[in-house]
Amino acid sequence: MTYWFGGIRNMKRTLKIIGLSAIGTTLFWIAVIAGFVVCCGKTMNPKFTFWEETDDFGVMTIGGSQTQSIVAVVEDLGSAHTNLVAVRPPLIEHELKAGESLRLGIRTTAR
Repeated sequence: MTYWFGGIRNMKRTLKIIGLSAIGTTLFWIAVIAGFVVCCGKTMNPKFTFWEETDDFGVMTIGGSQTQSIVAVVEDLGSAHTNLVAVRPPLIEHELKAGESLRLGIRTTAR
């Protein structure tokens, strides 16, 4: 019987090298993709603060991310406390560049 790879022992060694190369290549590309996601992935960490200046006036600040632009959208959610879906078109839609913030004054008046 003639073996092209120099016998069964050499063929096993060749298959072992091919298998280890495949595993090593796969692990390498998993590490490259994971590193890319961790280092270059978009993370959005906007900061929201609200404080009451007087009984009828408050200030809300929306701070954008330091590394990417975001869009701040102020919506009317209606009077039901459990509703998290806008009941009307957005009241304000404002793009914040990296590092920018939006300050909104909220005032209540009697009618």
